[in-house]
Amino acid sequence: PPTRSFVLFSPNEVNAVSRQPVLLNIIAEGRPASMSSQIIQIELSFDPKVIYNLKIIPGAYLENPQILYERIDLKNGRISYALKGTNQNRESKIAYLTFNTINNGLEKQTKIEFQPKTLIKGELKNFILNKTEGATIIVSPAIFRDIPTASSSVKLK
Repeated sequence: PPTRSFVLFSPNEVNAVSRQPVLLNIIAEGRPASMSSQIIQIELSFDPKVIYNLKIIPGAYLENPQILYERIDLKNGRISYALKGTNQNRESKIAYLTFNTINNGLEKQTKIEFQPKTLIKGELKNFILNKTEGATIIVSPAIFRDIPTASSSVKLK
């Protein structure tokens, strides 16, 4: 029978401040116990009006990971990324996603979602991803962070 796996973001909800860097981990859970060569394909969608300056970096899930394919489409909000390597089962982080957000108005929410082409392939079989879980990013405007509170602007004698 095929091995069941999950691919998700950790954390799956982030509070971000406009223009500040954000880091999300893409992790695998329920991975097979045997060591094998694997290809991991990640397809993501995001709102390019809110998320920018996006980078994806291999994690330690695969030993000696080779990037087979990397395309970040900032205009349409799509990422296609594929890694190849040996799964040593020591680490669950497939990759890291870093990005900045922009928000000049009231607090708003956006999502980064896995697309159906996200998959894990082993040497002998494909692992069924019976669950992928996107991330919710709650973006606060930077301007509100700079307003001093009443207590910090009053000098006590």
